[in-house]
Amino acid sequence: MKDDFEESVLGSGDCQHWRTALERRGVDEATIAELSTAGQALVATVNSAPGVGIAEQTPGSSILESTLYYLGQGTTTASSVGSSSSVFLSELTQNDFREYLVRNGKALEAFERNRERRKSELEASGSINGGHGGHGWEQGQGLVESMKTVPHMYFREEYDLSDAETYARALGSSGVGNLGRSEGEQEWAEAIEKLSLYVDDVEVNLLREVQARAHQFLDATGTITALQRAISQACVAIGSARRGLRQNERATSGAMAAMRRLRGEREALEAVLSLATALEDCHHATEALRLLLPQRDYASILDVMGSLERSLGDGGEHGGVGASGLRCVAGALKKMEQTRAELIGDMSADFVRLGLGSVGHPQRPGGGLGGGGAELVYAMLPLVLSLHRTGALADAFKSFYDTLEHRLKSGAPELLWELGRQEAEAGENEAGEGEDGHGDGDLRDLVSGLALDSYLRVQSRMVKELRTWARSSLGGVRMAVEAALKESFFVYSQGFDSMADCLEDSVASFWVRVLQMRQACHRSLKLSEFLRHVSATRGELGGDQGGGRANGRHGVVRNALNAQCKSYLEVVHKYCKTKVVSALQHDQWRVGPVSAHVQDLVRGLEGVDNGSGDSATSGSNGNRRKSDVVDSVVLGDHPFRLVTSLVPFVQAVSDLLSYSCQVPQLATECAHRVIEIFKVYNALCCSLILGAGAMENAGLKSISAKHLASAHQAVTFVSRLLPAAELSLSRELLPLHRNILSPQFKSLARDLGEHRNKIEQKLVKIMQDRLSANLGVLVSMAKTWDAGEGGDGSGEGSPSQFARAVVKQLTTLKTALSFLLEEDLDAIFSEICRIYDSGVARGLGQLERGGDGWRRQVRADAEAVLEGLMGLPVRAPQVGELEKFVALIA
Repeated sequence: MKDDFEESVLGSGDCQHWRTALERRGVDEATIAELSTAGQALVATVNSAPGVGIAEQTPGSSILESTLYYLGQGTTTASSVGSSSSVFLSELTQNDFREYLVRNGKALEAFERNRERRKSELEASGSINGGHGGHGWEQGQGLVESMKTVPHMYFREEYDLSDAETYARALGSSGVGNLGRSEGEQEWAEAIEKLSLYVDDVEVNLLREVQARAHQFLDATGTITALQRAISQACVAIGSARRGLRQNERATSGAMAAMRRLRGEREALEAVLSLATALEDCHHATEALRLLLPQRDYASILDVMGSLERSLGDGGEHGGVGASGLRCVAGALKKMEQTRAELIGDMSADFVRLGLGSVGHPQRPGGGLGGGGAELVYAMLPLVLSLHRTGALADAFKSFYDTLEHRLKSGAPELLWELGRQEAEAGENEAGEGEDGHGDGDLRDLVSGLALDSYLRVQSRMVKELRTWARSSLGGVRMAVEAALKESFFVYSQGFDSMADCLEDSVASFWVRVLQMRQACHRSLKLSEFLRHVSATRGELGGDQGGGRANGRHGVVRNALNAQCKSYLEVVHKYCKTKVVSALQHDQWRVGPVSAHVQDLVRGLEGVDNGSGDSATSGSNGNRRKSDVVDSVVLGDHPFRLVTSLVPFVQAVSDLLSYSCQVPQLATECAHRVIEIFKVYNALCCSLILGAGAMENAGLKSISAKHLASAHQAVTFVSRLLPAAELSLSRELLPLHRNILSPQFKSLARDLGEHRNKIEQKLVKIMQDRLSANLGVLVSMAKTWDAGEGGDGSGEGSPSQFARAVVKQLTTLKTALSFLLEEDLDAIFSEICRIYDSGVARGLGQLERGGDGWRRQVRADAEAVLEGLMGLPVRAPQVGELEKFVALIA
């Protein structure tokens, strides 16, 4: 059993391993022999102790004994053992190991008991050969098997014996506290022994694992020692190499210092030579400038100045150090910059002077441009190249354009003044004083005093002259620059285009000023004259009607013209509205002949002729010939007899529609004003006739049926004219505006229809009241009919006064309404016929019956009324009740 225990601690081949380990650590053979001898002597001393047999104690009964035994095994001889033993025996006794033996004896006995018990369990389970007790043990296998025998509860992190439940599970399910004293101690001892078995089993396998891996650690230690030796040798070699390098550096440092010194001397000599060369170049450049500056040879001057700047800055063509640092040339570069700036200014001035030499003066009417062509190109060629070379060509263009713009702004008023004086000298206008000079006030008076035709001629010539001058002023310079720069001209081409556009804008701005000067005059023009002015101004604008750059170029002119058109529209609308209201308030509501010009206007509204005729702002022609008058106006194949107020109304609508056609951008505003004119006429006509306002305004004694018929004819004419006006306006309106205005036109047509219906109802009501009055006297009149001759003077068989009055009233109304349209007459008289048919039949039928005389009179009256109703302008008269009554009376 001791042999097994020792085997579990060290193993059979550990002696050789320890010897090899000691040799790798540099221990000599003599020391190893001494250690082996000392170990054997120690083992012999322990084995000679009383009560312990030598056979039993070899190789030892403890770990210390086993270690000492194996250290000396196989390395000593019998003689060395005897000599070593005598040394240790004189120093060690059995008593020295008593405490160790007592302390570990019980543990050894418990270990042996547990080992036997474990072995029996393994034999019973049939795994003795695979466990840790046999020689088939492999590295790590014993530790794994021993760990499997230990319950899992001991490996958990929450394992704590202070917990009652854990403590009870560790000692057994019953627990020590539930047993008696003797039984409890025995149970306690068994539990402790069981736990010790677990610990011992794990410790033994841990020792085996340590034993199995000990030689690997020692091998690694040997490898590290070899590496340390190699590193030491490498450090020695590196130190030797460094010493060699230091020696080489000391040998070469002197030569390098000498080389640097010689190089510095060479560079200093080269700098002196370069400086002398730069000073010589500066001298030659200065002398050349003294000769070139008076000759104004700008290209050569720039070349010399460039050479001089390089000599002062970087030494010129030879490189090296420039001369700018010398005291004798201090501030030379700054002076060169000033000279360059002055030179650029002179070149720009010459460029502007030559460019303006090819441009005429806008204030001279008909004055063409100056010289140009090849001469201008030849003169400007060096200037353009020099300015382009210095990067100042764009600034020269700017100066040239500023001068042109100033000349245009100062020359345009002079041109307008001169053109105005020429028109005045033609005899149509009065010329202003002051030929030497004039101000804005004088120019405004001159422009305002021109007649329309004169002004249009002045405007045409002014715009033509200024546009021609603006387009041509840059032509010669552009040609010269393009010929000089060739492929590089594209850089400046856009700038020329921009300058041309700006000059056009300046022309447009002055044009706007002229339009503003004439604004007061334009407000007092007739419509035809103003439209002629608008047409002429748009003709001067040409294709500039919107879109692209042209839209922005003369957009200010078009905006100013549109503003004047809108302002004049207010004048036209106010005048037309005033004329229509005045004509309505003074109208006597009698139809009569009108001028043939009204028929032309109506045809124009219907689309037959779009001419506007005379303006609404023109005075009326009171000396018309008879042939210029027509009895009726045809509208939609229907003749209409017009009242006086319809003439200015038609004229107003025609003027507004003509204005919309000539100024289409204001078509929406014109449409609103046309609708307003229609509404004003309808509303005022209704208040004057149906509201009896004409009795106070026009002095009518009463509103008769004839007045109502005239108003009905007027409203019918207006309602028939509304679709034509809407159609004419729709051609100029945008779809969105057309959709917005369409409901307003429909509402206006509905209002006119209601007005017509009210007039018709008023006429029917008048006849109904008259019939009621006649029927009121019929009863008293019928009492005299039995006498044979009516008391009203009627003879036998002839109609009575009642029948004659009824027929006369119908005839009078028929005559009063004779000028109405057939469909209107049919609508009015159909209702009257229906009322008279039922009323007369009912009135005659309700009379107290009499004799034969009464019967003959009733029949005569019924036949007379029936005949009168049949003579009314009705397509299908409703006289059924009277016919039945006549048949019954017969």
